[in-house]
Amino acid sequence: MHMVIKRLIKWLVRVISVFLPEEKAHDLQRWRRGREEFWKYNRCQYIFASYGKSGRTWVRVMISRYYQLVYKLPDNILMGFDNYARLNKSIPKIFFTHDNYLRGYTGNVDSKKDFY
Repeated sequence: MHMVIKRLIKWLVRVISVFLPEEKAHDLQRWRRGREEFWKYNRCQYIFASYGKSGRTWVRVMISRYYQLVYKLPDNILMGFDNYARLNKSIPKIFFTHDNYLRGYTGNVDSKKDFY
C-alpha cells in the first residue's frame, strides 16, 4: 500500500510542479523526497548518513555481501531499505541517506535534531 501512495504522491507533485514557478516546484520536489525519507527514518533500526561521493555505495555493497554470506541470500541483490529484512526478519532495516531532504521536510534546517 505504501508503494501505491508513494507513486501517487510522486505523480501529483510532478503534475502540480508544471504550474508552479521553478523555485516553488523545486521546493515541492524536495518536500516529497523529505516525506519519503521521514517515512523510512521512522521505520528503520539504523541510519547511515553520509556526504555525497564519500563511499556510501561501497559500504552498502560490503554490508550486502556480509548479509548474503551469513544468511545465504541471493548474491545479485544489493541491500536497499528493507528488501533484506523482508527476506529474513533478523536482518535490520538500514536507512542510507545523504540527509539532503529530511531537514527540509521537518523544518530543522540548521540542526541534526532529526537524527538524535
